[in-house]
Amino acid sequence: MTEGTDRITALNQTPQAGLGCTGVVLTDPVHPNWYPAIRNTLVLTLCVRVECHRFIGGFRRDPNLLTLRVEDMLCASLLSETFQHLLTDRPTVRLHRIPGNMFDRHYGRFTQPPEAGVDVLSLEEEALRPQVLGRHDWSLALIRHRSDLLSRCFRPTRPA
Repeated sequence: MTEGTDRITALNQTPQAGLGCTGVVLTDPVHPNWYPAIRNTLVLTLCVRVECHRFIGGFRRDPNLLTLRVEDMLCASLLSETFQHLLTDRPTVRLHRIPGNMFDRHYGRFTQPPEAGVDVLSLEEEALRPQVLGRHDWSLALIRHRSDLLSRCFRPTRPA
């Protein structure tokens, strides 16, 4: 059985879960406290129910997200904050540090503990940060509103 099949089987056996997330092999060492954050923001490790992907609005085509190349991280973050998910440490993906990719650009940060606060953003990325974080907060608020509406629509009626 392949890893993808394993994830689908696990989701089918756990109907309350909206997505499954697997482990990742990093080709370059990182501080161990960064590993969960890296794993949880990689869409490559996810197996997502289509209705969950649609519920969050899929991948955003926001120009600020595209400039920073973080539309996948926003999607993964919204999914994990909105739906129950299955986690396994079994790796299904190998992440390579290629010059210019996000892993490479943030590698200096990933070698230090998160609390060290190492900032590796370019001036352009730093200028866009408030808009990106605002987009995440706005999207999360919209998703919570949708969830609240759905829960009210499907709340069992109480007998009089």
